[in-house]
Amino acid sequence: MKTRKYGKIMTLFLALAMIMAMSISSFAASGSGSDLGEDNSINPNDTGIISNGGVRENGEDAGGTNTGKYGVYQAVGNKVTLYKDIVIFNTRTDNTDVYLPNIKYEYTVSAVTAAENKYITDEYGLKGSINSGVPAAAPSGKASVEYNNTTATGIKQEGTGDAVVKVTTNTNGVAARGSFDLTFDPSKFTKPGIFRYKVTESLASGFSRATAGVTNDTYNADRYLDVYVQNKTGGGYEIYGFVLFEATDKDTEFTADPGTAITAKTNGFVSNKYDKQGTTYSKTEKGVDIYETSNVKISKTITGAMADKNNKFPFKATIANTAITKDPIISFKVVGDNGSLTTTGDNPTATMTGGTATIGSATATVAQGMELNDADYVYIYGVPGKNQATNVVAEEYNNTTEVYKVSAKYDNTDLTVVASTTGTVADMNAAATAKNQTAQNLDITKAEDELAVTNNLAAISPTNVVMRYAPYLFILGGAIMLLVISRRRKAEQE
Repeated sequence: MKTRKYGKIMTLFLALAMIMAMSISSFAASGSGSDLGEDNSINPNDTGIISNGGVRENGEDAGGTNTGKYGVYQAVGNKVTLYKDIVIFNTRTDNTDVYLPNIKYEYTVSAVTAAENKYITDEYGLKGSINSGVPAAAPSGKASVEYNNTTATGIKQEGTGDAVVKVTTNTNGVAARGSFDLTFDPSKFTKPGIFRYKVTESLASGFSRATAGVTNDTYNADRYLDVYVQNKTGGGYEIYGFVLFEATDKDTEFTADPGTAITAKTNGFVSNKYDKQGTTYSKTEKGVDIYETSNVKISKTITGAMADKNNKFPFKATIANTAITKDPIISFKVVGDNGSLTTTGDNPTATMTGGTATIGSATATVAQGMELNDADYVYIYGVPGKNQATNVVAEEYNNTTEVYKVSAKYDNTDLTVVASTTGTVADMNAAATAKNQTAQNLDITKAEDELAVTNNLAAISPTNVVMRYAPYLFILGGAIMLLVISRRRKAEQE
């Protein structure tokens, strides 16, 4: 009994000793300089710009050397790299190549006049006054980000390291991301402290969102940038951190409260997903530009007992949106009834010059592989334009001597078929225009809109047989009529 009793006492003593040891280690760590590189107000996976014991450069740990709670921070350089996103959407569920829009953004930095008694409070309770920015220390001129669909200029698809002119997107959207640098001059500061500036986005001369097919909602063109300045060893000043945030008030104060710090801090003019506030991109995000694109399928069907289903008719497709004049690029492919590509290579491209793209030709000369027989189709990808009228037209050339009847539907709605005089047979060479020749919005909620064109050539009756018996049928009909009349008169006389 005594042995068991002593055993229980020893077990309890060892447990108490372990708890005390763990407590001592915890207190020592929180009181040393080892955790000053963390900002407890922001999860390390978030992109608030903090580091060096309260400041992070551009969302990444700057790796400062800290000596205690009142740290000596390593300089992080004088350049701030910020980001710009356009989130691109397409309605297909599989990966689809969509070319970038043509648009250029510019960025200017101006000093903010700060109100008195405004502070930044870090996680240790230390307060730093918000000072008015020093104009001479700010970058001069304008920085820029230019999206271009023909020459790789530094825009990168999320998750890739190479400049791109197109992105592979899906229904969740993908960011096409550019960057720009702002370089400050620390020698122009006259004291250490936190200095506030405003970064403003605008469109470069000659560019607009409307002509590029880019949209946004309630867009805030301003971000505020706090520059952290400290004394430099040997004299002068150096920058040891930057914080960019989005707010409607230039005198916004920040504390270590996560709700304030995380939601406001940002890496530029980017989406909520990039700021780690969402898992996917949203078409309803308020602070980012969006480029929504659609797809069109133009299909060909040949029917009728006399129709030649193997005949390949030269075909032409025209996509027009006169509001988008910054030459967007769309891609297409022509697919045969066996599912194989008939165009040379996968996804050739066409440019909507002046808002109009033409693929193929409705003449005897075949262009870009646009010959369609029964069950063939052309698939056109990445047509830009949200809430804008996009006109879809299909034309074909009758390279036969037969007279086909042509009909067309746009998303199962009958269309008006317009005859042309340029074909071999006027009734055949027809243009089918969406919704009775009225420009329509492509449906950005579907995988594709479909323009279906049908050629029909029914069997005709043997002309000679009809003519041979027609006179006798006429005489027989007259005889029957006379017989009926005579029987009626006889009945009346009786």
